[in-house]
Amino acid sequence: MKKTLALILTFIMVLALVPTVAFAAGNTIYVDAKNGNDDQDGVGTASDKAYKSLDKAMEAAVSGDTIMLGEGNYTLYGVSSTNTTKGKNLTFVGQGAEKTFWNIGAEVPDPANFGTEYNGDYSFDGAGTITFRNMTLRSGAADYLGFIRADKTIVENCTVNGKTFYWGYTSATFTKTTFNCPTGDYALWTYSSPMMTFDECTFNSSGKVINVYTDYGAGKHDITVNFKNCTVNNEEGTSKKPVLNINDSNMDKFKYVLNIAGDNKVNGVDVDNITGSSLFGFGGKEDNNAGKTVVKIDDTTVWQDGNHATGTLTVKKTVTGLPNEILPESFTFEIKQGENTQTVMANREGNDNTYKSETVRLPYGTYTINEVDADVNGFNLNPTGLGEVTIDKEHKEVTVNVTNAYEQLPPNTGTLTVKKTVSGGGADYNKAFKFTVKLEENGDTHNDKVTYGGVTFINGVATFTLKHNESKTIKGIPAGMTYTVTESDNAGYTVTMSGNTGTIEAGETSTAAFNNYKAGDSGHSHYYPTTTPVPVIVIPPKTGDMTIWQSILHFLGIR
Repeated sequence: MKKTLALILTFIMVLALVPTVAFAAGNTIYVDAKNGNDDQDGVGTASDKAYKSLDKAMEAAVSGDTIMLGEGNYTLYGVSSTNTTKGKNLTFVGQGAEKTFWNIGAEVPDPANFGTEYNGDYSFDGAGTITFRNMTLRSGAADYLGFIRADKTIVENCTVNGKTFYWGYTSATFTKTTFNCPTGDYALWTYSSPMMTFDECTFNSSGKVINVYTDYGAGKHDITVNFKNCTVNNEEGTSKKPVLNINDSNMDKFKYVLNIAGDNKVNGVDVDNITGSSLFGFGGKEDNNAGKTVVKIDDTTVWQDGNHATGTLTVKKTVTGLPNEILPESFTFEIKQGENTQTVMANREGNDNTYKSETVRLPYGTYTINEVDADVNGFNLNPTGLGEVTIDKEHKEVTVNVTNAYEQLPPNTGTLTVKKTVSGGGADYNKAFKFTVKLEENGDTHNDKVTYGGVTFINGVATFTLKHNESKTIKGIPAGMTYTVTESDNAGYTVTMSGNTGTIEAGETSTAAFNNYKAGDSGHSHYYPTTTPVPVIVIPPKTGDMTIWQSILHFLGIR
């Protein structure tokens, strides 16, 4: 009896080790709608042992599996998600958009279900993350189509034909995907996904593209749309709506947040008469603009509270201490925010000692106002009114009042200016570099403490730091003194310098210029939209390239 029992137990253990059709997580399962065979040994384990029926493969699949689809047509419509996709993270990979096709929902939606979700596809009801790669996803032209109640959906390198409403209920991500919109209709609505991301996608349309609207999630949470490096090709003469057509009238205390970045190209889409942009707007309907939308371009807020998130800035300047006959005709100011700099000129008003710039329009934000080349030989400059200003909805029209008080310097003195720039995509434009200035007279330093132009020298040596586009001017240095300027804290940079040594000349300005270069990718994003500009004054930059701000304002239809 004991021998018989031992044999039975041994047989059971052997059976447990025999491979079955069940798959461990992370395996690849093969399905071939044309040449597969559900009844063969080792079914699904190789391309020549592929399943024929997708639903059979789903019964064998576990969370984390990848399903390789052969050429042909596939769908799970009408198949219950129970025991097939529910609770699973699955990846479906086709043979290319021209070879593998997936039908979303019924081939012909039931007219009796129009206007409801019941034409939708429940085959992933309760699924985790569902990923589609390298295939064409085919939907219809009716409303409320799509994959209902999947947690997350990811679509990569696919083509999507038709209109869809339902994608991931947590998030939906589309990368390098082409959308072919139904004639005169949207490719999709931001209906069920709190976050939708479009990265390097192409939209072929004839009037409408994306409807930023929901009734399902309205007033429940914010809905975010990320739109980066996309191309829209709208058939000429068919434009009806902006690319991202918004209706936020039912969002209650929540908002749509549109994050736009990269090089988006829009062709054949008219500008919206509310936003002045072809990329986002309200379809010309004032009632759709309830102030519940925030639009950001490269993390700069350009639309909020139902209006352009922009204001104006004007520089006014008064000069004291200079004889009338040597007053300059203009002064130059820089408006800086991070790495972005815009130049504005303040021109003299008549023969007076007052100056005023043209008005520039800028996105909401905090800016630093600096003056450039305001020094006058023989005079010490004490400016006031420069520094940071903020433009926001409470401060939409900002005037910066600057006073330049000049004081004549003693005779037989000169000036030293140290200028700092950095360049290259790998450079840190916010790094402070340390500078040391050494002054000598007849080869010796002064063995005491002395101040020239607000800079203190101890035993002939002064130190300070400068960032990109900053400078330090030291006035009142006795003529005949020699200077040496050195920089430190610049490891990893290629340093180019000029004028770093020399002799102070009476009534003259000596300039020591340092540039630090580091190669790399800067990661800037620029916009070149097709919009109709609104006549607002913006001073052009010194180079032929658009600044980020100008690109944003041009993108919005504002110059």
